[in-house]
Amino acid sequence: MKSIELFENNEINNKLKEFDNYGGRIDIKVFKVDKSISEYDSHFLTAKNSILELQKNNRYFKIDFDENILTGSGRKISVQEFLGPWFDFELKKPILSGFRHLNSMFYFDMEETHRNIINIRDSELYKNNTSELLTIGFAQAFLDPVHGFRVSNSIYETGKYFIDFCEFLFSDLNKIEILKWNTDCSNYFDDGKEWWGTHFWTVYNPKKDYYIGITASNTD
Repeated sequence: MKSIELFENNEINNKLKEFDNYGGRIDIKVFKVDKSISEYDSHFLTAKNSILELQKNNRYFKIDFDENILTGSGRKISVQEFLGPWFDFELKKPILSGFRHLNSMFYFDMEETHRNIINIRDSELYKNNTSELLTIGFAQAFLDPVHGFRVSNSIYETGKYFIDFCEFLFSDLNKIEILKWNTDCSNYFDDGKEWWGTHFWTVYNPKKDYYIGITASNTD
């Protein structure tokens, strides 16, 4: 085995294609890494090769990559910070923008009524966020791309899909290990810096023993 290899099978490919079809705008790559490589270097190789895969497959513009900026920039973060304020980690529930009440937020399994509105601005993750960009965390990046993400006309079905997707990709949210990386390393992230946001994470899933590169950058 090489030090790192792209890991693909029909199950992974079909799940990622389905996500794209529902409107998802996160790029996800899965890798197997040689066990002799250190924890940090395994994450670094995952981050680096995620950008290299984007370079190979992008048909719309030339993706630049500055490895020097990426090197050493990885910072370990908690699962709560990774998921962000659109996910209640204690209840294990995503919080979605309503389909009937577009400007209000609701737990995915509750009726869209005024008394069920959730104020995510009360979340410590929201209060502690210093970015001026719109999107905070993986859950919001997943559920709230610029042109919308919808499994059906039900926040329950969309929220349940998010939970199932996380179980498929991460297995156990209590066990995964996440590093956050500098998004100045590539022009891939330029669009999101206008207002929507930019995200670059690597995640280790110990149950499936693979590393996941997650990149996102979105604009009108």
